[in-house]
Amino acid sequence: MAEWIRGLTVLVLFLRTTSAEVIVTQFPSISAFPGHTVRITCTLSEGTLSYPSWYWQKHDNTPVLVWYGSTRASGIPDRFTGTSDSSSNQMHLTITNLQSTDAADYHCMMWTGSRYIFGTGTKLNLGTPRSPAVSVLPPSEAEILGRSSATLVCLVSGFNPGVVDIEWKVDGRARSDGVETSRIQQEKDNTFSASSYLTLPVTVWNSHELYSCVVKHEARTGPLQANIARSSCM
Repeated sequence: MAEWIRGLTVLVLFLRTTSAEVIVTQFPSISAFPGHTVRITCTLSEGTLSYPSWYWQKHDNTPVLVWYGSTRASGIPDRFTGTSDSSSNQMHLTITNLQSTDAADYHCMMWTGSRYIFGTGTKLNLGTPRSPAVSVLPPSEAEILGRSSATLVCLVSGFNPGVVDIEWKVDGRARSDGVETSRIQQEKDNTFSASSYLTLPVTVWNSHELYSCVVKHEARTGPLQANIARSSCM
């Protein structure tokens, strides 16, 4: 019954990741091989760790309680162990002898003194990370002439795990206005893809030269950048 109540609490509070006073952070993704051991970490910005717990979520299904306080949830294999370190304000979930079924999004949760708060989530990927391929498509002439706007498309594909950060730059400066990025999609080969769109007034398009899509992913030590020059589209 207690676990059912905690599960119900998750459904109500699952989207809450910060409060006015406290921020809880996690690495967005981590990769490991089957049979190995992995440790997922959650860090509290300030305050004291209270009632720490871990949940997994698979394929957008209802979150499942894995660990609460110092107790493993019912039905969870003994390969899963939760620990806390008050000196560093961190909590950890260690998984030994990794199985393919362990691949999931793992969220920590704790009590801040006034509410429960969730971490941002860590995607656990089983296997070798794969770097994305990135390309930028120019705006169409028909759009420029007919709508007085210009839309560039950044295609990001072939990456694993399915977490990626996409940013646009115009002449080397970051731009967020006019940006729309799709949800990440899983492909049949178990890689992931996404696309991002930068729509500009044609006057802005004509006043700059270099347009860049910058992608960050776990498989790369630095950003991957694809460029297109306006003069090459004329």
